[in-house]
Amino acid sequence: MIDPANPALNSALLIARMEQAASPSRLRELTVALARGDDAAWAEFHCDYGPGLFRYLLGGTRGNYDLAAEALQQTYLRIARYARPCDSAPAFGGWLRTLASSALNDCRRRRKSFWGLRSRPEAPPDEYAADSAADDRVFA
Repeated sequence: MIDPANPALNSALLIARMEQAASPSRLRELTVALARGDDAAWAEFHCDYGPGLFRYLLGGTRGNYDLAAEALQQTYLRIARYARPCDSAPAFGGWLRTLASSALNDCRRRRKSFWGLRSRPEAPPDEYAADSAADDRVFA
């Protein structure tokens, strides 16, 4: 039971609950299987961690569903690439949040550069390109 007068006890109880939720042996089994690329482990990972990652990214985008979905896919790719065995649930959660934040920042940067290029005015024609085109016509 959480006691408002004793924050130290509250944090100890929350840590104990987190450790019970994902026992180190079960988390280690999952992360080892993820590192191997096991399909059953990926299905379990998506069920257990996917909705939480998406909510985290949706909050980070302030409700932009498309950007959050894109960042989630990039996060999954990074997890597949860098998965390593892990025993600590808080460390694993922190690693997932770090990957998700990094993927979200990369998606934002990519979108910004794309739309920046699209909104840029036409560049004036290059005089050398015009000269080379004229030379091609003369020698053809």
